[in-house]
Amino acid sequence: MKKLERKLKTSRETSQKLIQGKKVKMKRQEKINKEENGITLIALIIIIVILIILATITIDFAFGEDGLIKRAMQAKNLTEEATRKEQESLNSLLDEYDDIIGGGGSTPEEPDDEIKGTITFDDYEWQGDGTASVVVRTEETEYTLQYQIVGAEETIEENEWIDVKSGETITGLKYGDTVYARLTDGTNESKEYANVTIEDNIAPQGTTISLSGTSTDTEGSVTATVTLKDNESGVNVTGSKWVINSSSGNIVHEGTQGQNATAYELEKWVNSVKNNGGYYIGRYEASYASGASSEMDFAVDYSKCKAASKVSTSYQASFYMTYKVGALWNCITQIDASKVSINTYKNSSNGVRSDLINSYAWDTALIYIHEAGNTNYADKEVEGNNITNTGVSGDEVCKINDLVANISEWTTEYCSMYNGTDNFCCTYRGGVTSGHRSQSYTETAFPSIGFRLTLYLV
Repeated sequence: MKKLERKLKTSRETSQKLIQGKKVKMKRQEKINKEENGITLIALIIIIVILIILATITIDFAFGEDGLIKRAMQAKNLTEEATRKEQESLNSLLDEYDDIIGGGGSTPEEPDDEIKGTITFDDYEWQGDGTASVVVRTEETEYTLQYQIVGAEETIEENEWIDVKSGETITGLKYGDTVYARLTDGTNESKEYANVTIEDNIAPQGTTISLSGTSTDTEGSVTATVTLKDNESGVNVTGSKWVINSSSGNIVHEGTQGQNATAYELEKWVNSVKNNGGYYIGRYEASYASGASSEMDFAVDYSKCKAASKVSTSYQASFYMTYKVGALWNCITQIDASKVSINTYKNSSNGVRSDLINSYAWDTALIYIHEAGNTNYADKEVEGNNITNTGVSGDEVCKINDLVANISEWTTEYCSMYNGTDNFCCTYRGGVTSGHRSQSYTETAFPSIGFRLTLYLV
């Protein structure tokens, strides 16, 4: 019994020690936890303070007076300004390039005070000595009227203007000369020049031929004396042609008589139109293509040149062009225009042939346009007669440009007018109807006459 009591007592003492030991241990652990929580809270506060400091620095760095965002905006503005200036410089260079390509050089500065006024020329008159005269007029009294005579292959010179009074006559003009007139106040000049070109439009008068006989054998001869009176200076008298008729029949036109170019293969053209149901004509007046470069001169073999039919890049209304690809091709004789037209597709392997446009193509095109709903197009007229870039005059009908309202065009149409002198018709536009015809000497190149191609299938 006593042993059992001692064991129980010992067990109670042991349990109490264990419980007391656990309590001590728990108190220690509780103290450790409190210390750790205290350290964690301090660390958290420190981290928050650091984050606030970093945030303040970041915000100031980004949004401050000299921050990233302000710098980015400044860089953006500087970039946009540099881009704008670069675009302005590029546009200026492109304008200068276009002017150079167009033959105009750099664009002149606008005058401080723009001078405007109307200048007119009377019809020029030939004087019978190979020269012509013309009267220049203006109603402007505030400015000085000036003129300058420019030859066929010359350009306007700034230091060669001559003062003239309104109503005075300018004399000593030669065939091919262009008279320019302007207004000036001594400092500024009118931007637009009035001009008139002296042309030979009247055939020689009073032409007679006297023969020493009407026939002869192979060993004999017949003398023919030709007498003519020409009050102008443009006719090529020395280029007259003689035709020997070896048969008793009448002399017929053969295509080379009188230095006139005829349709290359008119019969084939007609048959092609019938068999294929139509033909093509150049949408635009001819412009320079490959073979017509700036190295061309007047001795060029035109049979090696090609023409293009597209909107021209430049034009020249008063004197010979500088040959540049894409420029309006005027100032070419009817004979050379025929050579160029024929050669454009002469060696083509795609079944197409080309030729200088003939009267059949021109007239049937007008009929087609009429029937397409453009009534009386052949009688259409426009104001003014200034040459413009091909295709920009606004006269586009049935996808064909400038049948009216631009330069005249050579055709292969033959006419025998003015006492039998051989000429070829060209169709005039610019104040005249698209169906109008007028004759010009085929061996002379005019600034106001270009040409157009016709194409057909073979």
